[in-house]
Amino acid sequence: MRWIGWTIAALFGLCLVAVAGAVGFLWAGLPVTSGEVRLDGPSAAVTITRDRRGIPYIRAASETDAAFALGFVHAQDRFAQMEVMRRLVTGRLSEMVGAATIESDRFMRTLGLGRLAEQGVANLAPETQAALTAYAAGVNAALAGQRVPPAEFLMAREKLEPWRPSDSLLWARLMALQLTWNWRDELARVRLSSRLTPDQLRDLFDRSGDGVHVPLASLDPDIADRLLAAIPEEAEPRTASNIWVLSGTRTASGQPLLANDPHLALTLPNLWYLARIELPDRVHVGATAPGVPFTILGHNGRIAWGMTTTQADAADLFVLETTPDGRYLSADGPRSFETRQETIKVRGGAPIELTVRESLHGPVISDVLKRVADQGQAVSLASTALAADDHTADAIARLLRSTSIAQAQAVLADFQTPLQNVGVADTGGHIGLFVSGRIPERGGDGWMPSPATDPSRAWKGWRPPDPDFAVIDPPSGRIVNANNAPVADPQAHGLGRDFDAPYRARRIAERLDQSPRATARDMVELQADAVSTMARDVLPVLLRLTPRTEANAETLDRLAAWNGEMRRDRADPLVFTAWWRHLLRAVFADELGEAWGEILPRPGVVVRALTERTSWCDVRATPAVEDCPERLSASLAEALTDLSQRYGSNPDKWRWGEAHRARLAHPLLSRLPILGRLFRVEPAADGDNWTVNRAQNRLLDDADPYGDVHGAGYRAVYDLADLDASLFQMSLGQSGHRLSPHFSDLARAWADGTPFRIGAAPEQPTATLTLRPR
Repeated sequence: MRWIGWTIAALFGLCLVAVAGAVGFLWAGLPVTSGEVRLDGPSAAVTITRDRRGIPYIRAASETDAAFALGFVHAQDRFAQMEVMRRLVTGRLSEMVGAATIESDRFMRTLGLGRLAEQGVANLAPETQAALTAYAAGVNAALAGQRVPPAEFLMAREKLEPWRPSDSLLWARLMALQLTWNWRDELARVRLSSRLTPDQLRDLFDRSGDGVHVPLASLDPDIADRLLAAIPEEAEPRTASNIWVLSGTRTASGQPLLANDPHLALTLPNLWYLARIELPDRVHVGATAPGVPFTILGHNGRIAWGMTTTQADAADLFVLETTPDGRYLSADGPRSFETRQETIKVRGGAPIELTVRESLHGPVISDVLKRVADQGQAVSLASTALAADDHTADAIARLLRSTSIAQAQAVLADFQTPLQNVGVADTGGHIGLFVSGRIPERGGDGWMPSPATDPSRAWKGWRPPDPDFAVIDPPSGRIVNANNAPVADPQAHGLGRDFDAPYRARRIAERLDQSPRATARDMVELQADAVSTMARDVLPVLLRLTPRTEANAETLDRLAAWNGEMRRDRADPLVFTAWWRHLLRAVFADELGEAWGEILPRPGVVVRALTERTSWCDVRATPAVEDCPERLSASLAEALTDLSQRYGSNPDKWRWGEAHRARLAHPLLSRLPILGRLFRVEPAADGDNWTVNRAQNRLLDDADPYGDVHGAGYRAVYDLADLDASLFQMSLGQSGHRLSPHFSDLARAWADGTPFRIGAAPEQPTATLTLRPR
């Protein structure tokens, strides 16, 4: 029987050889980062020195050479990410993935973002076009020298396609789609209007006591329901961010500080890529986006800038009544749709032919569904994200050249989509915040889908510049925005009504008032602040209304002593969050029925339901009339039972960080059996949905209700006294290659809130690559 042992040993050896061969093959795909390469493209020598974190220091003689080099390093470290983004936005994922992404491709082809990007290049300034062209050449030069393609392409057996200048405009279109999201809530409100009374709709969505809202158009709730289900995950809203700016009167140095941490979906690789670009007359330092030739967030040695999304209403749905002959009714009578044909190629399947229709109000997104045309209705989407004449790339390119607040304000006039709050500080000591982007001129409040036959609801161009949208050097010496309304009466300014509750903004202001002479390190600590003012506001109400029993007394005492800090090493945040989660279901799920999960009721809505509109606490399905104290007690008991099942029976051993881990996972490779765990990084995280250190979970997801899925993948504090001393943090690492030492080397410091500098000289430089003209 000795041969069995020999056979097993031989097979084991063959497996080791195969694994070693595979690793060696993939290792060959790591980028070349030292030496000299001669290429067509640069006009003069460009050096790329990488520091110990893999951050490139690019030294170039011109903007176009810098764009070439940035395209080169983006392709070296993140081309798979760039390609997935390109295929997603243009509706070509199914060519690589197969039938699983057909619906996503159908939706994106209907929106036509790829066509808009192609058309948009010609509208841009010559210097912006030159940067796009040089960047594409740099990407393609790196691809030509790549010995082994990324693992995603090996798996899909796809060839690397050349990068085009228009491809660099796709990222902005995707961001505009994700950050312009009110139209999705319009669908949710239509769906709920078939189940709730106008008073209940007011209760659920009321932001400031503006009164009862009812549907303005008779869109079939079934169509709204199906459209909600058809929106691909990549087009779902991903909004939130913090920014604050202090003048020199409030800082230790006497010069401004600007802190910014944009909150978006946590991804692997990270959305952002850090770089320092040195030109003869300036530097660009901060966060770039793979696929784009500009520094999106950062400083240029004279000014620093950051952004938060406004959450303003820059999109509307229009209900089209269709006629038997295939037209639709407009305010001027029947009109014909504009149509185009699209072909979706599917790996392993037959191609799909798609007819896309467009109306005066934008693409007919309901055509992604079946049998809608037979119902006599269609739904079009009007969005600033779909405007053909977009000059936002020009605005960003010119912002990089600005040297003062005044220049920044001037160039931001061309920043069109998505609608953003752009904070700026300059070395002259000035600070400002500018609401930048297009706002449609329209009638109504944009709260529900509008009938296409009503001329008062149609978009009539763009609202003129609003002087209230610029704040420069306020007497208070500080500017704060955390997605709360940027003006006192946003509806009157055309911004809508759906802004974030001011919990984060309030906490930031409180902390700033405690630091009359703030330093950059103070701002880093504030970015890591995990105190939930929401919990501090809400928990006393819950404790006051909940009947005390022998079973819950210990838990109520624990929560009463808690300070509201969502720390990973504490049990209290987990207990509170679980109670809140089960309370939401106990109060609202029966009224919402099948729509439960579409809307996460805001804390203010919940408190009003518990204290003023208490009919929400009654359970429809029972003959008895349940009251709110009963629902509070029952939901607390359910929460404790659920936590015991998930984390053991001893509450003293529960930890928020065990449940609340950052879900950093590759969208494709993390799903592989066994090997998938290599493409997931999950550090324990502080914070929650409402803390300054935002770490949002999906409370209504039973499978993973507490995981951190949305937050600040990038944090920066810019010190205008010495911009080279600015402080940065980024989740994961610079590289998308699993075998790179920079795949996830920044994750632990990011989770701990530990910053680093991208100073004048690379920290512990590891390699220098010189690109020379051929």
